[in-house]
Amino acid sequence: MDESLEHLRALVDTVRELGYIVERMSDLSVGALTMLAGLDGHDIPAPAAAAIANMVSNLADRHYVARHLRPSRCFAVTFVASPSFDAEGRPDLLLGLLVFRDDVTYDELTRYGTAVREAAARVTAQAGGHNPWKDHRAPKCTVGLRGTGRTTRRTTGRTAR
Repeated sequence: MDESLEHLRALVDTVRELGYIVERMSDLSVGALTMLAGLDGHDIPAPAAAAIANMVSNLADRHYVARHLRPSRCFAVTFVASPSFDAEGRPDLLLGLLVFRDDVTYDELTRYGTAVREAAARVTAQAGGHNPWKDHRAPKCTVGLRGTGRTTRRTTGRTAR
């Protein structure tokens, strides 16, 4: 199985379950965010823009998933973020809390996650949106799995007389 798809599914399931996402602090994430902070958005050469996009788009191993988040551990965290939703229940904004610490306890992490999730819920409500998973058990992510597509009933090809 493709590890990046497996991680993506676990990441989606984590956000649906917890309501927030936690980025693992690494040299790459700190470097990318530091570089982005120094850019003003003007006159960025195309190769530099492509390099930045590549650094910030790779999801594999950048985020903790639910199975990693255990009370007995400390975590190296870049940020904790939670989506807000539009009127159709689609994610539209990502609210985040920058942490930049390598010693975040489980209790601290869950407090940060709860605070960001609650802030995102307030933004959702103010914008007239709704969280499609609130008060419902979220389905497991099936991206990239075979046999999970919608099946359609085939007709026999006969016409009624």
